[in-house]
Amino acid sequence: FLAFTLSVVLYYVCSFQLNLFPASIIHDNLNALLGAMNASSLIFCLLLYLKGKWFPTTNDVMFRGSFIADYYWGVELYP
Repeated sequence: FLAFTLSVVLYYVCSFQLNLFPASIIHDNLNALLGAMNASSLIFCLLLYLKGKWFPTTNDVMFRGSFIADYYWGVELYP
């Protein structure tokens, strides 16, 4: 909660008090921001899949035989 509050306060101060950027910057770039977040999350999950496939942390690894199933369900099992 503290990080969210600090982000909102800094956004307010930088956009309204210091005039560093317009207050509509998030609205103006929302499509690009959502696309970047989506792409980065898919790449991060791919890196986790490759890590679990080639460098598993434990012997508790399960492959289902399908890349899509392994990608979304994961290959390393944790309690």
